[in-house]
Amino acid sequence: MNPRRWQQIESLYQSARKLERGERDALLAEACRGDEERELEELNGKKYVSQVFVAAIYAGLGENAQALACLERACEDRCAWLLRCLVSDIRFDALRDEGLFRSLLRRTGINPQLP
Repeated sequence: MNPRRWQQIESLYQSARKLERGERDALLAEACRGDEERELEELNGKKYVSQVFVAAIYAGLGENAQALACLERACEDRCAWLLRCLVSDIRFDALRDEGLFRSLLRRTGINPQLP
């Protein structure tokens, strides 16, 4: 994290301290919106990050289209974690009914009809 971002965080912290809990939560949620995506982009450019793990983060954020795109890249990369995650990772439960997810299951040899 760069020094400018630390200054922004310090300023945000000082502002948030003065607010009631509900107002503070709203301020922090708005101020931090997009941080996860920015951090992923920074990390992705510096070293290899399995797209399965990036997909899990997007799935957790409710960004299903981006999560599925990352799973697709993981399949293209032949990621060793992909099979386990497709079958049993609860972070992807919201994606299981998506056509692209079921297509990934078929392409990796997993029967999409299995529970």
